[in-house]
Amino acid sequence: MRSPRSEQTRVDALSRTPVVTCFLERKERVLLLRRSDRVGTYRGKLAGVAGYVERVPLEQAYVEIGEEVGLSEGDARLEGVGPPTLVDDDEKGRHWIVYPFVFGLRSGREVTTNWETMECRWIRPEALGEHDTVPGLEAVLRAVWPPFGSARLWRAARRIAQDRVSGSTHLAVEALRAWWGFARTREAYAPDARLRAARALAALRPSMGVIAHALAVALMHPDAETGLEQSMADAATACAMLGTKHLLRARRVVTYSASSVCERALRTWHALTGEGEVIVAESRPKLEGTALAERLAKAGLRVRLITDAQIGLALREADAMLVGADAITDDDRLVNKVGTEVAVTVSRQLGVPAYALCQTHKIAPPGWLIALERQEPTDVHDASDVRVQNIAFDATPLSWFTQVFTESGPLTKRRLREVRADLAQSPLMLWEGLQPRTVGAEAPPTTA
Repeated sequence: MRSPRSEQTRVDALSRTPVVTCFLERKERVLLLRRSDRVGTYRGKLAGVAGYVERVPLEQAYVEIGEEVGLSEGDARLEGVGPPTLVDDDEKGRHWIVYPFVFGLRSGREVTTNWETMECRWIRPEALGEHDTVPGLEAVLRAVWPPFGSARLWRAARRIAQDRVSGSTHLAVEALRAWWGFARTREAYAPDARLRAARALAALRPSMGVIAHALAVALMHPDAETGLEQSMADAATACAMLGTKHLLRARRVVTYSASSVCERALRTWHALTGEGEVIVAESRPKLEGTALAERLAKAGLRVRLITDAQIGLALREADAMLVGADAITDDDRLVNKVGTEVAVTVSRQLGVPAYALCQTHKIAPPGWLIALERQEPTDVHDASDVRVQNIAFDATPLSWFTQVFTESGPLTKRRLREVRADLAQSPLMLWEGLQPRTVGAEAPPTTA
């Protein structure tokens, strides 16, 4: 088995398996669990509290500590979130992206293990290498140890992780405010505390590269608090205006998901032309498209609401398709609501122009890993006898779009290089576990 940092390991971006690993801390020791013979992987090895990601990583972490060690949210306090860390087990052909967390066990609480564990050990972190552990556990612990932050920072982190309504730019602003708020506290003067807080906030939403971008810039310009938020707002306005310009001749536009920039462009298009129809897909399972359709109709636009499965039929009568974005990855793909890739594929086959509106602050920093976020399975179905997968985003090659518009014009390879070169100067990505990959959404085994 090679090191997690091995330059020889090359794994297709769509083949990695996302997992969370939680380290419980008590009196400067961390809890290791010996995996039982009934689990699917690494039987007999010591590990943290771990599980496959089936929802946003922080929410999955709370699920795992509840299931594996019997702790409620009131029993353990969040004390650290680490950057995603890659672990390659070439011997067994397993390749992981691990989201690390530290939880402090509150006084008087005890752990109660389930069938997945046959032994518990509290060890000093520096002694981890002396134990027979699952692959890469030392690197994963280094990503999040020692505990850091403040209760206020972690409350903000939980809000960002739980938010299923706000767009990615809004959440990036919330992350910036949380980071600047933390930077003014005494806890921020601990070694690397500001950097670690930025990485923690950037890791909360795996598909939202805009959060990592904003925090990378904030680390380089820590005094630009007001200016950075304003530049993001100005970019959204300019991007929407460019989108409007390319819709002026369209009479029927299909849109998918609910992008605030796309909504602004469609409203302006209607104001300038006074006619036309917008076809909006529901965007299941949370139906953000339905809410968008209602807002547009209230604003006076002619709107038709369709199920997601009808989008191919709708494109046959459309003049254009318009979507937003949550990130642009290192391998030049645009991350957006799952289903975008299929819609763009159909638009290409039909010869319908497919436009994306994507401000440059959604370009992920080079080396910051973008994953395809999973969300709560019960949003889709809550039957216990059916395994539910709720992947919320997909990634479409930029070259498949007719045009991707930023605040300064069509996105070019030169502009991508310029933005990435600037971001590469930020310390956000200087972590051994990171590499430029977009992690895909393969189905994990049923037993962790």
